[in-house]
Amino acid sequence: MSEEIEQEAAPAEATLTPDSTTTEQDDWRSSLSEDLQKNPNLEKYSSVESLAKAYINASSMLGRDKLDIPKSDEEWGDFYNKIGRPESPDGYEFEATEMPAEMPVDDAMMKEFKEMAHTAGLTGQQANELQKWYFGQMGGQFESMVTNAENEMTQAQNELRKEWGNAYDEKLGQAMRAVREFGGQELVDSLEEAGVGNDTNLIKAFSNIGNRIMGDTVLEGSSEGSRTPSDLKAEIAKIQSNPGFYDAENLERPAMVQKMQGLMEELHGRDVISEHNIGRY
Repeated sequence: MSEEIEQEAAPAEATLTPDSTTTEQDDWRSSLSEDLQKNPNLEKYSSVESLAKAYINASSMLGRDKLDIPKSDEEWGDFYNKIGRPESPDGYEFEATEMPAEMPVDDAMMKEFKEMAHTAGLTGQQANELQKWYFGQMGGQFESMVTNAENEMTQAQNELRKEWGNAYDEKLGQAMRAVREFGGQELVDSLEEAGVGNDTNLIKAFSNIGNRIMGDTVLEGSSEGSRTPSDLKAEIAKIQSNPGFYDAENLERPAMVQKMQGLMEELHGRDVISEHNIGRY
């Protein structure tokens, strides 16, 4: 009797049953055939929804032109032609670019530019934009160069006029005479092209050379005896150092005062200098 009770009280032996949420059932590919389940191309999709999105995206690409990277010169040429390159360099049509009158566009240079653009595979629009930029830069640089040269010339002239005063024309003529004497017009042109024609030190050096060559010869159109401010100051100082200039009883003083006045007017450009200013400059 007791054995029967023990047998009835013993718990039933546990049995394992498949869980309704196993990995196999979680995998959306489990409903596919075995060969599709093992296809590696589907491993990157985590759900049916991700697969559907990929399919829609791929369908939207159908019908579009496919770009194959060219592998030879011939294939590259075909590619350039397809995207808009003219059949030949002469096929490029460019907008007119405004250039300085002193710097016209060279036909030979333009022809070479078109040939290079065609070799590079540029479309008509690309080549046109590039030529506008290039020649615009060239024109701007040329105008800047001309402006700088003019400013340098003006500065050099002002410095020499200040130093030479009324003798400016004469000394400049002496410099030009020396340049032509030793180098002819070729040297004149070379100095101008190199931009050193505005070098005040060079001009003064040639002026001194010209003065040595000419001696007492006076250039046509120049004032005989033209003096620089330094020459004038030296003469003024010489008169001022003479005690007789300050002696009212000196009979030569009126002539000395008159000469001093002329020197002061020539130095300072004054029309009238009163006697009480003589000696102070």
